[in-house]
Amino acid sequence: MSFTALALALAVALIPAGAHAQEIIDLPGEDRLLEVETEQVFIGQLNTNGWRTLGPATRFLRWIRRSADTSGGARATLMTRIAFDAQGRLHILDPGALDPRRWRIFVVDPEGDVVREYEAGEGDAQAALFSSRPAEFVVASDGRTVVADRLKSVVRTYSPEGALEREMSFAPADIFEGSTAPNSSRRTTEAVLTVRDAAGERTIERILLAGRSIERHPVASVWRAPEEEEGASAGVAFSLDRDTADSDSDWQYRPAVPPIQRFVPTLRYDVFASGGIAFVDSSTYAVKLMGTDGQVSRILRRPLRPRPVTEEVRLAEMERLREVAQSRVESLRDMTDPDDFRRVLTEAIEEAYFYPEISPILSLRTTWEGSLWVRRSGEEPGGPGGPIDVLSPDGQYLGTFDPEELGDLGSRLISGQVAFGPDGLVAYVEPGWQESLYVVVKRLPEEVR
Repeated sequence: MSFTALALALAVALIPAGAHAQEIIDLPGEDRLLEVETEQVFIGQLNTNGWRTLGPATRFLRWIRRSADTSGGARATLMTRIAFDAQGRLHILDPGALDPRRWRIFVVDPEGDVVREYEAGEGDAQAALFSSRPAEFVVASDGRTVVADRLKSVVRTYSPEGALEREMSFAPADIFEGSTAPNSSRRTTEAVLTVRDAAGERTIERILLAGRSIERHPVASVWRAPEEEEGASAGVAFSLDRDTADSDSDWQYRPAVPPIQRFVPTLRYDVFASGGIAFVDSSTYAVKLMGTDGQVSRILRRPLRPRPVTEEVRLAEMERLREVAQSRVESLRDMTDPDDFRRVLTEAIEEAYFYPEISPILSLRTTWEGSLWVRRSGEEPGGPGGPIDVLSPDGQYLGTFDPEELGDLGSRLISGQVAFGPDGLVAYVEPGWQESLYVVVKRLPEEVR
């Protein structure tokens, strides 16, 4: 299992989480509903022709088309990366989803106008088509950016003006490999955070990019479920490989599926702009706050119990996995043997491991000002997430959002397609018409920033 690389400047020390005195804050168990209005700042559209800010007429057209087929933009939405800098400028990375020939970065000011556009690498049409996570993206406060190209195993650092400053190669085991989590806006592009799983242990590591080669330093050890397997999948996954016997051959699917594990508590975490980190590494509602010294200073708890995985829950999840597998088989039947692919997926699903309980926390995000947005598990196991708790920087419970009240912002929070910025700015990506996508920028009221 692997996790997102995020920008962070942490002290270099291997300290087990919980090795010193910690302040434990018990938060109330009853939800207090938050009813706040978000201000719409602008909506932009990104396609092969570039960026444009929508006016009243095009915003109405977008609203009409929302119910139409947006499958072309859905893949672009999944691949796109967004993050803010300290001036409120939104940086948008298109890693070949809209234009497979090239990777592009757009920098948009708080009014929705393009400040600059520059290329961040050459695209690979076939690779981009089949890799939903081809890049990781970090934006520093001053506007510098880091793009980790996992297709070519290269990390590139760009200046605020878009000039290439540094390029470093990395091995798949070094950094970013398999990352799948939130976009990040942080203080520096010289250090990033990653998580390494090895020999049954999980370690948070600081990765330095300022030298001639990548350096990694352990920061803290965190809990890992004893039953959790390295390389296991939380859903229906498969491998993609190129026939190395012929360098000009097409990409081919090889039906290799990692072991499937469901409901195993994974490390959910995000980084504060100040350099600390918030994380959850258990199946309980316990959010740990770690400072730049690598030590946990506070634990925020709510009396929300994990849900047991009953036989009914297990059978329902097995059926859902089969439906997902069938959809994968149908979508790729022209590129692989459907019967062979179906057989391998079915065997993996039948042998899936189920953790005995479901954590009450599904995901965790930090805002620019330091608040925590904690997405809870929904009523339907394996389905959409549930309510969103907002905790203040000093560990106070501010209230809970009904995700439906937040609209698309609430639904996007679980996918990681949300970026928090200064002065309450928040942005998210949604599928557009055909090969395009929309970026919606709003402003949060002060009480939930």
